Amino acid sequence: MTGHRWNRLAAADEPELKVVLARTFSEIEERADTGVAGFVLVTGLAEGVDQVGAEAMPGHWQLEIILPMPKDAFIIHLKENGTGDAKDREHAVSRFLRFLARPGTVIVELPSSTRAEDMNTSAFTALRDALLMRSDMLVAVWDGDESAVKPGGTTDVVQTARTRGVPVIVVPTASRGNGS
Repeated sequence: MTGHRWNRLAAADEPELKVVLARTFSEIEERADTGVAGFVLVTGLAEGVDQVGAEAMPGHWQLEIILPMPKDAFIIHLKENGTGDAKDREHAVSRFLRFLARPGTVIVELPSSTRAEDMNTSAFTALRDALLMRSDMLVAVWDGDESAVKPGGTTDVVQTARTRGVPVIVVPTASRGNGS
């Protein structure tokens, strides 16, 4: 799963987004081959769509969280680089920690550089690659803006999935905020 952070979405759309994602996940189950043993939601669990998707996924699905850096560094990243004010960023950290503690959750920490400039490129492209490697299909909450390509960002993940032949289910965004 991939999708925008709150800088590209309206936080007021979260309840509707949760319903749409729950319906999308149900449709995926209904259309799946009868031989599918189980479903796994693979996500980077960033603030915004990733966390809403984890809340909307069916309770019998497994959650696999791929972190672009060690957990403690990612928490600092959420606090320092998340969208919104300090309260919003703390809420994202709280949600993140709640999902880490969820029984049955698989957590994969990717090795990363400690250099700040690398953490904004190689860590997130490594996350993109790990996410797509583990995905039979990609659910993307995306505004469709092909020009807004940031390494490891939603547009990059969608474009790379399509290039690699990973089927993409696009859930259009209801509104567009500022940022990238």
